Amino acid sequence: MKVHFTGSNYKLDEHYVDYSAIISYLKSQGHTLTREWIDEDLKHQNKDAEYSEVEYREIWQKVKNSIMISDAVIIEGWNNSFSIGYQTAFALSYKKPVLVMTPNNKISHTIIAGEDNPFLHIVHYTEATLESVLKEFLDKFQVSDKDMRFNMFIDRETQVYLDIESYKTGKTKAKIIRDLIKREIRNNEGL
Repeated sequence: MKVHFTGSNYKLDEHYVDYSAIISYLKSQGHTLTREWIDEDLKHQNKDAEYSEVEYREIWQKVKNSIMISDAVIIEGWNNSFSIGYQTAFALSYKKPVLVMTPNNKISHTIIAGEDNPFLHIVHYTEATLESVLKEFLDKFQVSDKDMRFNMFIDRETQVYLDIESYKTGKTKAKIIRDLIKREIRNNEGL
């Protein structure tokens, strides 16, 4: 699966080991991170410099893209932060399964704990339960590598176009649509 992993960058040096344990487990299970950010943030924090507004805009674009191309979102939520809440809400708005893991119970005292969304899972974890929490969540939302079924309604003009193209090329209508979408992805330089 493609996973967007995030956590608070506040006191990142103190939580580097925890974040690294999560990342190591994900990679050991064959999952791919859609954004690697920890080392870059840590390096920036060691410079003792604030991000500029332009840098924050660039970071947010990377975060949005990472969430949108992911199959699932995993958040280490030891610290309640606006950024974490915003990423959670953004991911849920795109119907991404979100796991908010916390080593404490702070999340249960925030507004997010009141969210009634089947894609949101808030779980308390310890070092001993870390891997089982991750495995249970990822197994529940495992996306198949096989083709997935997708139904859509089309207008008459689109139907006629597909009929003609199918006749001329010998391709199925589904193949024609897939090829058009793939061409659009290439034209936009990927996801």
